Amino acid sequence: MLAGAGTDVIETAMAVRYYGKVEQGRTAPSRVQAEAVNGASIDVILKATDPYHLTVEGLANEMLGALLAGDLDLPTPRPVFVELSPDFIASIPDGKVRDRLSAGSPIALGSTDASAQ
Repeated sequence: MLAGAGTDVIETAMAVRYYGKVEQGRTAPSRVQAEAVNGASIDVILKATDPYHLTVEGLANEMLGALLAGDLDLPTPRPVFVELSPDFIASIPDGKVRDRLSAGSPIALGSTDASAQ
């Protein structure tokens, strides 16, 4: 886990299973199962970097926005940093998604799936 401002902690996890693309969203998010450091399974909506829609700076801004919303007690999905290993990326059957994740940062932004809560 990475320390954030004050006592906040940004959870980290490793992507372990690809469920598929989210049908809506300009940034082409995906549904992924991730494993937290403590071994817990987390279903997340994953946003990864790409040169056209979402940069590392854009992901950082989304993370900061989620943390700020949480500090203001606004209902928001929990943000999670998700590591994308080469083995995970290679396991994705959709070639376009696989190529996009291979070309981006190995760290992506996940947020807990609000529709599953």
